[in-house]
Amino acid sequence: MEKQLLALIIQTRALQLFYHHCHNVVFGEQFHCDHIFFGEAYDNVEDNYDSLVEFFISIFGISKFDTVMVNNLVAEEVSEYSPEKMNAKKMYDAALILEKDFQNRITIVEAKSTVGLKNALGDIAQSSDVRIYKIKQRLKK
Repeated sequence: MEKQLLALIIQTRALQLFYHHCHNVVFGEQFHCDHIFFGEAYDNVEDNYDSLVEFFISIFGISKFDTVMVNNLVAEEVSEYSPEKMNAKKMYDAALILEKDFQNRITIVEAKSTVGLKNALGDIAQSSDVRIYKIKQRLKK
């Protein structure tokens, strides 16, 4: 489970940074609503990241958490997306894909988790469900 949880942590930070970049550069007619959504999303996902890192350190020990390696892998994941080159619709399209991947990774980790981590993952998945709902509503014409 160590590798799976670490992969989820990396994906969580990448998702948080994606939302933060979108928050910074979104523009257009729906700017105010989009800016608020992306701001709330990155704040929420940042809390998820902190929680997952704390569980990781609690389970595997601080010596197993390599911050530099995590940051390098996060940078690789984030580099696939360039929100500054996207309009709001493309940001939401990408966010929907990222959220679905995020939920798949949650499911993998949850299958091997302690009860406490399962509960935390349930809360994290529920927050992701809410974001997916809001993204889908925003993408409707």
